[in-house]
Amino acid sequence: MATRRSHVSVYNQDDANRYLVPLDLLRQYTVIHINFEEVCVLHARVLWINSTADVGALNLKRDKICDELARMKETIDQSNNSTITDDESSGYSLIDSLRDLSLLPLSEGTSPANFSENLLLPYLDENGTLPETILFNSPHELIRFDLGISPKYFHHHKSVGFHLEKACKAGKIEALGKDLHGRFGEELSGLGFDPLEIDQIIHGGSNLDDMLLEFSNTQQSDQRPFPATALLPFLKRINYDARSPPSFYSKEKVIVKTGMHDYEMDLWLRMAWRDLRLAHGLSKPILVNEYTFLKKIWRPDPFFTNAREATFHRVTYLNFYVFIFPNGDVLMEMRTLLKNSCPLLVLCKYPHDSQVCGTRISSIGMTQHNMEFQWFSRPTDAVRFNSNLQMPELVLTATTTQQCDGNRKSGNYSCIEALFQLDRNVRFHLASTYIPTAMCVVFSWISVWLPEEFVEGRIFVSLTVFLTLSAENSSAKESLPKVSYIKAIDYWFGFSSTFVFLTMMQALIVISLEHTSRAFKKDADAEIDNNRYRSMLLLLESRKYHKWARNLDSFCKVMYPVIFLIFLMIYAFVITEGPEDKCLRKVWK
Repeated sequence: MATRRSHVSVYNQDDANRYLVPLDLLRQYTVIHINFEEVCVLHARVLWINSTADVGALNLKRDKICDELARMKETIDQSNNSTITDDESSGYSLIDSLRDLSLLPLSEGTSPANFSENLLLPYLDENGTLPETILFNSPHELIRFDLGISPKYFHHHKSVGFHLEKACKAGKIEALGKDLHGRFGEELSGLGFDPLEIDQIIHGGSNLDDMLLEFSNTQQSDQRPFPATALLPFLKRINYDARSPPSFYSKEKVIVKTGMHDYEMDLWLRMAWRDLRLAHGLSKPILVNEYTFLKKIWRPDPFFTNAREATFHRVTYLNFYVFIFPNGDVLMEMRTLLKNSCPLLVLCKYPHDSQVCGTRISSIGMTQHNMEFQWFSRPTDAVRFNSNLQMPELVLTATTTQQCDGNRKSGNYSCIEALFQLDRNVRFHLASTYIPTAMCVVFSWISVWLPEEFVEGRIFVSLTVFLTLSAENSSAKESLPKVSYIKAIDYWFGFSSTFVFLTMMQALIVISLEHTSRAFKKDADAEIDNNRYRSMLLLLESRKYHKWARNLDSFCKVMYPVIFLIFLMIYAFVITEGPEDKCLRKVWK
């Protein structure tokens, strides 16, 4: 109920039943006001401030008490190294030495404002040792320390405990961070993090490559992530700036792990980075799936440099989600429609060629010094394809990832590239090109088996097959770019068309020989009554031309299959083999 309404008022029995208020309580009071923000929160007896994270969460001022602690330690060290010793017989103690160093109040009546230099001395024991924690039982005890603890905390807690060492150790560690990695690029006071913890997380903490495994375990568990509204009070408390990248050291850059999932026409782009400003410390991650909340946090600015068209899916909702883990790790996944510009320039062996097509991702405005894209270390996390991916003409055989050149006129930008090894699906062309054209070639051989008197059959068979091959040739090359060299498919259609053309010419020759034979025979029949000798000579000429026609048909019946088989072997073992650019080498020479 507290997630929907923070305050309710109970006036009658129906309201009491709705909000589970006892009826006896309603009889005693006319109206009952319920503050869910107070009722639904369990408060500890002691509010402990045990780390710099607690200091940042409560937005406390620790400068005065932490500076006093450092000076107190320095004074005690000087006292221990001095010649003054603790002599019990003389009653001279370490407390006396601190008083001699003008650190104790001069008199009993000194007001608190006059010994601001001596804030921690009343908490020393007889040996001059400070306790680990100081317990404040009222807001009046905190006035001189100026911690900025609101009196309202004493309404929920009986006491406030302050751990001196853990809450004040940021000073030396911050200097260590500056010495190792340059000055801090972010203000740490409001984040609630120990700089040593920040340095450990950034340079020796969890690995971003393991985030996908953690994400998978989270998805498989029964725990639901917190909604995006849980992020709002946290962002407000730390004064989060979405325009500033999470680079806590000025000399370092933000590392963004990148991966692509289900690469098809639809692409899921995955990015993982670490933003310690978003380390909310809750028990479960926060899910952000609304663009209103996405604008409130920093995110990388990738774009596809070789894309002709790229759009986000917005039906029925903008397709993205962001998981913010308790330690500040962020995983973002978005769905885009991507059409890459992948020029296939080397087509010497088409359709038996192999092509390499790539997708490049670079930053729009953040240079290499500020942000760097990196692929996930595991190949399955970097580029993952749909197992049911099917392409009618190409087959994906291998993927590789690498860095690429991101130099532009405005600077040097991080660039990563995924290369896809694509082999041409020969079975597709076997069914759509090779078998139909081969059948056309074989069909053209019918003319040699037809009787010589079937003139129309011989002509129209060859002519029809030739026109069919021409249409098939145009259809096969329609989607290919115009190039100046001869491709393997050009050899195939060139031979097939030439072969069919020769069969048509052979049919014309046979028809011409038969026509001549019939002419001689007609003349012989006309001369048989007048001159038998001349008639016999004309019959011999007629038989000679007829025999030539029959012998040419018999020769072609055997040679057509032989020639075609020889061409198939040359095509398979010579034309379609060799380097991908073998036809270009001849041009270059």
